[in-house]
Amino acid sequence: MSTNFSHTARVIRADQVTPLIKHFSFERVDGKPFSPFSAGSHVVIGMNNGTNTHKNPYSLVGSSNNFMEYEIAVRLDSTGRGGSLFMHNNIELGSEIEIGNPYNLFPVYKPAKKHLMIAGGVGITPFMTYIDEMNLMHSNFELHYSVRDFENGAFAKELQDKYPNQVNLYIQANGVMANFNEILDNQPLGTHVYVCGPQQMVADALRIADEMGWPNSSVHSEEFKAPEPGNPFTVTLAKSDCKINVRSRESLLEALENANIEIPYSCRGGACGFCKTEVIDGEITHRDYFLTDAEKASGNCIMPCISRAQGDHLTLNI
Repeated sequence: MSTNFSHTARVIRADQVTPLIKHFSFERVDGKPFSPFSAGSHVVIGMNNGTNTHKNPYSLVGSSNNFMEYEIAVRLDSTGRGGSLFMHNNIELGSEIEIGNPYNLFPVYKPAKKHLMIAGGVGITPFMTYIDEMNLMHSNFELHYSVRDFENGAFAKELQDKYPNQVNLYIQANGVMANFNEILDNQPLGTHVYVCGPQQMVADALRIADEMGWPNSSVHSEEFKAPEPGNPFTVTLAKSDCKINVRSRESLLEALENANIEIPYSCRGGACGFCKTEVIDGEITHRDYFLTDAEKASGNCIMPCISRAQGDHLTLNI
């Protein structure tokens, strides 16, 4: 996927579904249909604040059968780098944004005998399209959804009302916690489990699944990290001897893009591997999920969307 966006889109709905989550619907400005997508897909949204463009990945939450609209849900992160804050405070009915084509790193395994979904907080978003697709296919599915309280459970009432026998809600404020051992135990042969939510919840669910003997091929997860701030550093591009300064609250990928250096990407969250770039010199702070431990130890490649220099410089083979 290119760093260039595919479409200009207009906001046709903007609803505050919880105090922290806003639900947006978009249509293409040119009136044409969007590209088809499958359940679990995400898109990258571009938001220009006048000085730079935030580019954030969001799961599509609308029906995969509706090509005229794309829908996303954005959780406000007041301590983040400003993308979600901009969406909540500046994007409203009639606003225009840039949007990329959909890409799927978290697809449904359709031959599964049963689909077991475990969601936490805004991790419910990819499962909205899952459930829509599974319902149309008359698939056997079950959702376990943990929220801080009912008020902050995005789409919780909608899902419970529509699928009362398949949606299990855990409200932490009421002392009700999801027990992953119980959820994962005694599932029928051929079940696939999908996990999306906060980092610790995903890690706990995956660890317990592994301890219980679930095969890796039957366990799927998704989690995008936002780039964390760090010390500023300088990156040298070996093929052009160009030097670029990377600011403390700017990712390496963003710095390269601001210098008109095009790097392929999809997730912008350290999960997909598209932006993997060769490193010639410099120490790396790895923050991605994609590289193996051996690749990280070698120090010869970096995921510029999420990782950065450990010291004051890097040299890249571009």
